[in-house]
Amino acid sequence: MAKITRAQFEKWNAQAKNGFQFDLNYFFTHSGEKTLVRHIELDEKNVLILEILYFPEYETKTNEHGCSWNVRTGREIPNLHYQVYEKKDSGCLWGYGLGTWEPIGEAVEKKSFSLLCKLSANIDTDAIIKKVVNA
Repeated sequence: MAKITRAQFEKWNAQAKNGFQFDLNYFFTHSGEKTLVRHIELDEKNVLILEILYFPEYETKTNEHGCSWNVRTGREIPNLHYQVYEKKDSGCLWGYGLGTWEPIGEAVEKKSFSLLCKLSANIDTDAIIKKVVNA
């Protein structure tokens, strides 16, 4: 199980930019993987949740019979995932669909939390809010 001290949390959280924070919940549920998250209240009933995390890079292989399949390359692509969640009276958030995934950087050989923090400074949250509100 992943472990963290308050000093580590504060250090990692301080590296995040643009309103993002170290995602403690993701850290514990995904064996110590460090990601960033930002919650934006759109109105009384809706919350936009943005996450910056890595997604595996795949390449498509095709055999001589025309059958295709995807294979991991071993590299990771930094991605922005965002989705609007509806607040329920129970206090839970309900999301519909899979949200939107956008690559925000080039594929890298090794996951780097500091790279995610640097990329967080470039996220235009106002443009994303306009996109999801007008959808």
